[in-house]
Amino acid sequence: DRDHLEKFSGHCQAYYQRSLTNAEDSNSSDREFLACQIILDALEHQLINVHEEEISHEHKMFLSSDIAKQHSAQLKSCGLHVHCQPAESSSSGVGSSPMLSHQILAEYAKIRDQQRRLAHESQMEQRKVQLEKLIRKKVQDANHIGEDTIGEYVVTSQSYLNHVRGVVRIFASRYKGDIGTHSFLAGVRSLIEKQMNVDSKMIMWSFNGSTLSEVSFNSANPRLKKCGEGYMKEAVDLLTSFMICFRSMESTEEAKEKEYEPMYGFHVHPMISNNYLRYIVSELPSQKNLEARATGSLETMSDSECERRGNALGSMDDQSSLIPW
Repeated sequence: DRDHLEKFSGHCQAYYQRSLTNAEDSNSSDREFLACQIILDALEHQLINVHEEEISHEHKMFLSSDIAKQHSAQLKSCGLHVHCQPAESSSSGVGSSPMLSHQILAEYAKIRDQQRRLAHESQMEQRKVQLEKLIRKKVQDANHIGEDTIGEYVVTSQSYLNHVRGVVRIFASRYKGDIGTHSFLAGVRSLIEKQMNVDSKMIMWSFNGSTLSEVSFNSANPRLKKCGEGYMKEAVDLLTSFMICFRSMESTEEAKEKEYEPMYGFHVHPMISNNYLRYIVSELPSQKNLEARATGSLETMSDSECERRGNALGSMDDQSSLIPW
């Protein structure tokens, strides 16, 4: 009945919202989440045996399990608790209570798929907003970027080169095994290589925000505890370790109203030399080891948009930086 479907919808919503977020950020408790999981398992058993007139042995074993019995009230509230007759009273030995009709099961499956899609869309919107906040914070901190500095570092110094190489190395090592990050890594490499071939003007890399906000790590090594939110922050940290955010095309809300993704533009700091860029790009995976093309587009910036490179040939570099470390 309709009440069963509404209760089932609520459990699906809670389950998928919890599944797509960190546990500490969810409003549901572990017990509530387990109940939702049991309810979805019960539906799966029904769907698997949709053409059977009797309860299968696997379905009966599931309903007879301690965990299902502990959540029998929730299963009943969703209309997914099937009463199993004792084996000795059933000629088939597996129970013979009627299963849900094909039409009703289709309603359950439709609700499940809808709630899963809505939860995914909600998570993606939240990530877009979070990404915008991360980048806007970096733009606000741009007053710490001087003509030859990024944060506390002078970009022509050995200490800066050591720092930025470490940032890039750690990021690449942590994420190069996930194919979803390859288009971003290829984009960073493409920008650096293009800039090394242009000694005067700056090259801007423009890319879609979804490149960072929609990466999933559900299949990643659980020991690394990677997640989409953490990846976005580390990716922005990498970008701003040697690049400047030139522009954020429009806010997430403005882009949403116009039905397209927010775009971001970055260029290399004007005082970073080609020598330093060679060291930085050496920390990235080679293009042949990346299973995706570079995301975004590259364009040469005009003098009115950005100052020209001031140290392309490295005349201002700390000369000790030329010694590999």
